[in-house]
Amino acid sequence: MGKYTGLNCKVLIGDPDAAGTFSAIAGQRDATLNMSYGEIDVTSKDSVGGWEEVMAGLRSWDISVSGAHVAKDVTTAKIDEILLRPAHTPESGQVPVQITMEHGDVYSGNALVTSFSKAMPHADLVTYDLSLRGNGPLSKVAGISGAQAGGFSQGIAPAQAQGVIPTANKEKK
Repeated sequence: MGKYTGLNCKVLIGDPDAAGTFSAIAGQRDATLNMSYGEIDVTSKDSVGGWEEVMAGLRSWDISVSGAHVAKDVTTAKIDEILLRPAHTPESGQVPVQITMEHGDVYSGNALVTSFSKAMPHADLVTYDLSLRGNGPLSKVAGISGAQAGGFSQGIAPAQAQGVIPTANKEKK
């Protein structure tokens, strides 16, 4: 498959209360998946020519999403609920997430909601920015069909095989 647009690439949020159920965040315009290695400096007096030497350290990942805010959307309501819970625990800000790609690849993992902002200009569209920081591994399942793409739970097995039918939000007009 050649080049493609991001039109059909979506970030989905899992419902912590209904395992295996994922919904696309309504109003998405942009999303970015960042994956990186930390660097460990291994430079010593024996390093050749005064050049710095590094080796791979810990891996990390994060997702940023922005879009048009949709009133009464279940996914953004879930993010609000997570951030506004009265009881704060280490697990309270965690959500399962998936990114479905146009060509069928699905990235899955658990993430911490690190920020959720809503811009409310006087005479313009209300928008949001969401930041998710990966917590633990990010997995990738390559080349599944589009019908299955929204149904993976943590990238392990199709939700349909587990008897769970995934949900997807429809934008309200």
